[in-house]
Amino acid sequence: MAGRDEALSPWVWRIVVALPVAILCGGIGLALLLAAGLADPALPGPVLWERQAPAGECLDAASLSLPAPQVGRTLEAGVLSRDHAAWGVEITAGREVLDWEVLSPGFYRHAGRTVAFHHVQAGANRLRLDFVAGGESGDRWRLWLNREWAAEGALPAGEMDWRLTGGEGGCLQWLAVYGQP
Repeated sequence: MAGRDEALSPWVWRIVVALPVAILCGGIGLALLLAAGLADPALPGPVLWERQAPAGECLDAASLSLPAPQVGRTLEAGVLSRDHAAWGVEITAGREVLDWEVLSPGFYRHAGRTVAFHHVQAGANRLRLDFVAGGESGDRWRLWLNREWAAEGALPAGEMDWRLTGGEGGCLQWLAVYGQP
């Protein structure tokens, strides 16, 4: 029996050393894949419309003519917020109005409620608004802030329109709409 234990000892020792190293390497690899966007939801299609500000400048949100919002489309905006400026997106459908505002650092506002959200930081932030077909439960919207899911709700019925909101201190750096043509 002593010979058997001595023969297994080097293999047991190698497993004890190799297993934590393999777990550590696997964890680092998974973290890198997640940071690269592996867990981000897929976009509904190619870029249909996009505007990007020249380096060091801001887009004039009021002068932009956005394509009509519809189910199966996604709006993404990147804004550099200075002096804690609020900015966001507003959707109107008939008399119903839905709005989302990014309040950096650390908050967003929807339906009159301010919500703590630690993924919103001072400076540059990204807002993504998906319009998803909901089947029997109706069409839905999903809000993502800096690639993190923030909220979801029902889309209003009828023809929609959207606009960007915000005042002084928010610099719109880029804006894109994705979906199927």
